[in-house]
Amino acid sequence: MFLLLGITHNELFQHQAVAFILADMAIGVESARLAMYKSAYEIDQGRRNTYYASIAKALAGDVANKCATDAVQVGCYFTLAQNNVKLDFHA
Repeated sequence: MFLLLGITHNELFQHQAVAFILADMAIGVESARLAMYKSAYEIDQGRRNTYYASIAKALAGDVANKCATDAVQVGCYFTLAQNNVKLDFHA
């Protein structure tokens, strides 16, 4: 997405606030992945995984929503920063 806007990887990570947002997104995705792995592990051990599956599903949904919202926020920041326009983002 950012390559389409003419923004390089280095430009993106030079902004500390954006780097923190991307780090939070990565933390959420990895947490959801680990919750899913825990659910799969319980199945492999022959135990019911209803509890862990519910946690994984709820966490993955919340993380996906937050990541999508944050991606829009970061995209708006860079798109509008090129045009010297400020935008208040309301989720």
